Amino acid sequence: NFKNFFIINPDAQCTPNLIYNLSRILNSNSQAGCISPKVLSMEDRVITYSGGIIDFKKGIVQHTVFTDNKYPEESYEVDSYTGCAVLFDVNAFVKAGMLNEDLFIYYDEADSSIKLKQTNAKILYAPSLEVYHDTSFTMRKISYLKTYYTSRNKFIVFNSNMSLFNKLYFVGYQLAHHLKNG
Repeated sequence: NFKNFFIINPDAQCTPNLIYNLSRILNSNSQAGCISPKVLSMEDRVITYSGGIIDFKKGIVQHTVFTDNKYPEESYEVDSYTGCAVLFDVNAFVKAGMLNEDLFIYYDEADSSIKLKQTNAKILYAPSLEVYHDTSFTMRKISYLKTYYTSRNKFIVFNSNMSLFNKLYFVGYQLAHHLKNG
């Protein structure tokens, strides 16, 4: 019998009191479905997630909204959480259908975020709380597996929200990108 649960990548490190502080914010908002902290790269402390924005027309999720110190300090609503570190409200998560097991890597959080939003749950971002992440440890910068799963999962998630033109553009772009990068 618990109200929240926390997911964190195995290649990420929490800062002190992270889960306590996330749960305090999440539980103080009755409409909140989940909350994510700011994510910084472990190596050089560059922000890699500062709130997610979903562009349904292009089929993209932008994870770096603010890159400097001019972002708000209070938590606020965003379109998408980060799969690197997220605290869920159990009831909201179950109501939204949980995670699509076919999307176990890349775009799984976009799919889940869309489902949460469809149930009127809010997705919150906490810029004052931080996690450090060894970005793409599993699949380094250029990888056939990364290309495959990002392309496949992106198309699965956004297929119903893309026009025919955007679908053709997406397939052509992904093919050209893959051929260019070998």
